[in-house]
Amino acid sequence: MRAKGFTLLEILVALAILSGTLMMAFRVVSDGISSQARSDGWLDATLLGESRIRQTLATFPETGDSEGIFPPPNDGYRWRMTVSQALHEDAREVHLTIYWSWQGEEEQLMVSGLAVK
Repeated sequence: MRAKGFTLLEILVALAILSGTLMMAFRVVSDGISSQARSDGWLDATLLGESRIRQTLATFPETGDSEGIFPPPNDGYRWRMTVSQALHEDAREVHLTIYWSWQGEEEQLMVSGLAVK
């Protein structure tokens, strides 16, 4: 008659399955945290770009290029703006690109608008 209980082999197989499952769960959580951080960067860039382009569109800007860095605490973001004459003489096209670094790579977001007299 066989004794009741688990064999060593059954316990090792169960532990292997459990450790594999825990490793996959850890990776999913880790990727989720990383995606959240990247998403926060995109959200900040969008809000900063929207604010900057609204300031520019409130006036009738001169044509040309300009660039700068946002003030602290957003000094990790920089911008480049191009204002060009639109087809109509009383309108200007404004293109604003926001740049920032995330995990050693440069990300960028472009926001555009039209300024009219």
